Amino acid sequence: MSDFYNKIRNAYENEYTNAYAMKNRGLYSIPKIYDANGDLSKRWYVYFSFRNPKTGKMERQTPVYLGVNKLKKLSERREAIKVLRDALEKALANGTINPYENTYSEIKIINIAQAVELALKNAQATMRESSFKDYKSNFRICDKTSFKNIFSIRQISKIKFSTERTHPNVKNQIKNNAFLSLNNI
Repeated sequence: MSDFYNKIRNAYENEYTNAYAMKNRGLYSIPKIYDANGDLSKRWYVYFSFRNPKTGKMERQTPVYLGVNKLKKLSERREAIKVLRDALEKALANGTINPYENTYSEIKIINIAQAVELALKNAQATMRESSFKDYKSNFRICDKTSFKNIFSIRQISKIKFSTERTHPNVKNQIKNNAFLSLNNI
């Protein structure tokens, strides 16, 4: 009697699970495993397609690796890739993964001077205070007119320095340090 009850309960739970998953049907393909025919020297991954809401066509998404290729034994890698596939399939069925949600649609165009300021602001968190001061002073000597037109500057070496006009005898070392700072940021 209990075996019959368990079968009914499982069927009932599966029906509701399938009913909720039906709303996502057709949005994605079932994730598949690429295992390079068991070759451990090649990269293994899970791949799937997802329907692009703009075009209505299924588009293949970026393969999912998640550290599976670090495993060196065939049995361990097969087990890990199957777990990864099952987890990805479950997440797709629940609707927790949608590659087209939360993507940046607005592209903000900024000039080079603003980009340098933004890069300095981001780099400040990872640099020591003395390094940050050096970078900031190197950027200060760059000519602001060089930053106005991004298309006229093809190489960093083409940037003119404000000191070239006011102090033509500036050492090349100062210019080289500024070039290095621009390259690093």
